[in-house]
Amino acid sequence: MSKKMKIQDYHKSNALGSSDVRAWIDSCPSKWMHRKEMNKSTDAMTFGQLVHTMVLEPEKFDEEFAISPFDSFRTKEAREWKKEMIEAGRNIVDSKLISKAEAVRNKIMSHQGAKKVFDGVGTNEQDFFWTDEATGIDLKYRPDRVKGLSVIDLKTTADASPKGFLKSVEKYAYWIQAGFYAKGFLAQFGQLPKHFFIVAVETSFPFEVAVYKIAEHDIQLGIDIVNKSLREIKKTMDSQEYLGYNKDELFTTLSISNWTRAQFEEGMNE
Repeated sequence: MSKKMKIQDYHKSNALGSSDVRAWIDSCPSKWMHRKEMNKSTDAMTFGQLVHTMVLEPEKFDEEFAISPFDSFRTKEAREWKKEMIEAGRNIVDSKLISKAEAVRNKIMSHQGAKKVFDGVGTNEQDFFWTDEATGIDLKYRPDRVKGLSVIDLKTTADASPKGFLKSVEKYAYWIQAGFYAKGFLAQFGQLPKHFFIVAVETSFPFEVAVYKIAEHDIQLGIDIVNKSLREIKKTMDSQEYLGYNKDELFTTLSISNWTRAQFEEGMNE
């Protein structure tokens, strides 16, 4: 089912999204159960959302953001204005941050590869909800952009170089996100996407941009990992046993990596 929702309402829905599945992989069931209470907004997240809005949905800027007319929030008038904006679900930004986001947007749209995926007919920030056939779990995804058989994701990052951004792809499991989105695309359109592109833009001057494509075999592995995780989540939800890091054991034995062991063992032979 396709919807067009406010981003806050999308996040509040009980269906599981890509970030929920990736959080399951990186954590324990006990901590995963409290993931929404732990997920607090940061300045980096606010800037990322600002760039997304300016590039993908500029018409929603006034709905999602408010430019502060105050230098600080020490006065009663300023505090009341801030409270009103927060209650309206608007992120508060200053003119300096707006100028930075505009520079980022302009750099993105001047990049040949980024301009190609963002230009032309496509849908931006379209919500889709479906039920996983294997587990019965309600799922959701909100791709930044769908253009034909391609899914495009916009990422702000400290390092958009091939070597640097690959670290982000692995650290934040963007390849698993690609697998999750492939499942959503299949449920929505009846076929898998042919491409998953990431437009990566650096958040510091001169705001370098690069476009990357996630390898097909990595997306397939991502699909497999998502399916495995959903089975585990289903089992845990049915049993209501949200165990901690030690699971049902009194302790867990830790063993150093083979690389670390080899470095020290080599030194012992000298």
